[in-house]
Amino acid sequence: KTTIARILAASVNCLDGNGISCGICETCRQVQAGSYQDVVEIDAASNRGIGEIRTLKDRITYMPVDGKFKVYIIDEAHQLTAEASNALLKTLEEPPAHIIFILCTTEPQKVLATIKSRCQIYNFKLVPERLITDRLKQVIVDQKDSVPIDTVEYISQQAEGSVRDALSLLDVILGLEDRSLGRIQQMIGKANYTAIGDFVSWLAERSAGKALRLINLLYNEQMTDMKLFREDIVVWLRGLLYIVTGTNFNHPLLERMKRQAMDFDLKDLMICLEAFATKADTYSPFFPQLIVELPALDAITRMKPQEDF
Repeated sequence: KTTIARILAASVNCLDGNGISCGICETCRQVQAGSYQDVVEIDAASNRGIGEIRTLKDRITYMPVDGKFKVYIIDEAHQLTAEASNALLKTLEEPPAHIIFILCTTEPQKVLATIKSRCQIYNFKLVPERLITDRLKQVIVDQKDSVPIDTVEYISQQAEGSVRDALSLLDVILGLEDRSLGRIQQMIGKANYTAIGDFVSWLAERSAGKALRLINLLYNEQMTDMKLFREDIVVWLRGLLYIVTGTNFNHPLLERMKRQAMDFDLKDLMICLEAFATKADTYSPFFPQLIVELPALDAITRMKPQEDF
């Protein structure tokens, strides 16, 4: 969102004069570098009080130094206090002709309705995995490098709709000699797909002992991040839910998941998902494994016995 804000700020001041950032003139390059005098970025998370907003209101009376507009980018705008938001409201109602405000936020529902009513609102969407994958492939080609396709697809999945996060992870991976999927999963503290599938199999068997042994193996010997492991279990269980309900679903181990789905009925899957996805985190710095162990035991004890299925 701040990247788009900078592009907009560059567009209104671009020396090309077409209302679109050319990306190559001195103004556009300075805005992207964060050194342009007439573009001011404010982090509302650390400048959220009424005092900072009063200072801002005093400054907007000054004309731009180099450009046509002075642009204020307020990031995480929902962090402003109620008093600060009300102080800003009057300025937003009647801004000086040379001033443009851009408010960025990940939680628009927390922004005052009176402020939102005076803004043009643009809701950003997550980028589909296939588009991220295509972009990563192009970057790899441009770099005259190579990365296994399953690793590229995994990067796209882990980015969760953020191209920036995907490119950041790709940059790290390009610095590695071993770029295999297993190595990447190990690097970021993720369990491999086989381990996740094995764990869900122990849930299907209602085998608390096997589940706990696998959890401790992953934690003690493979240094798996237990919070990430819990998230991966939820993704896997959700996939089984899709399979059981006849909904389309794609996964590298889809055939194993289809076989595994036969060991669950819909009610048991809902019990497992509730245990891992909706119960409050029980993370302990003394025993990080508990964040997975407790929901596993909760699900196993609440599901009907396997012989009844």
